Amino acid sequence: MATNNIRILLLSIFALFIHACSTTANLKNVWFDKQYTGAPLKNVMIIAVTKNTLNRRIFEDALVSQFGQNGIKASASYRLFPGVDKLSKKIISKKAKALNLDSIIVTTITAIENEELYYPPVTSYATPLPYYYNIWTYYPQVYQKHHTHGYKINYENVKLESNLYQPDSGKLLWSTQTKIFDLKSRNIKTLSESLAWEFIQSMRKAKLIK
Repeated sequence: MATNNIRILLLSIFALFIHACSTTANLKNVWFDKQYTGAPLKNVMIIAVTKNTLNRRIFEDALVSQFGQNGIKASASYRLFPGVDKLSKKIISKKAKALNLDSIIVTTITAIENEELYYPPVTSYATPLPYYYNIWTYYPQVYQKHHTHGYKINYENVKLESNLYQPDSGKLLWSTQTKIFDLKSRNIKTLSESLAWEFIQSMRKAKLIK
């Protein structure tokens, strides 16, 4: 019974890892303004729209760090507007002029989806690893079947949308969506850094930044 429980746990972890890697590494539905002929963007404000203050700070700081490492000045909105949860056009525009911003990234949650995955029963004749180390424990096991019962796991997935705007005209320059598998189990800092890197690569392809 203990062996079966371990097998179930390992299968669950493996399935989670594969699914997570396949859904968070790529941006979806990337759009950019092909008519943009302005200078490469160099000064951006990061705005994360979420009620979770800690996640907002982690996300914005991660993007600021990644953009900074790639030669782009970036500012976190929570640092520019301490204690302000909902930013208005007036205060954003005022700050944009004061800091000479040429772009603003707004990231928000567009959907929260509950997903149930079913893992069917598995019957295996493979010998569990601990029994390999001695012939007298290994040999009897080769005749045994190992059965794992079917089980279900519920996940909460989140869809994000990120848009890049010009602060003076308000014009949209770049947009993308991302689906995060089982966000509650993810390291927000690592995830945010990964997304920031994807943003930068996508914007470079769009010739919005160097």
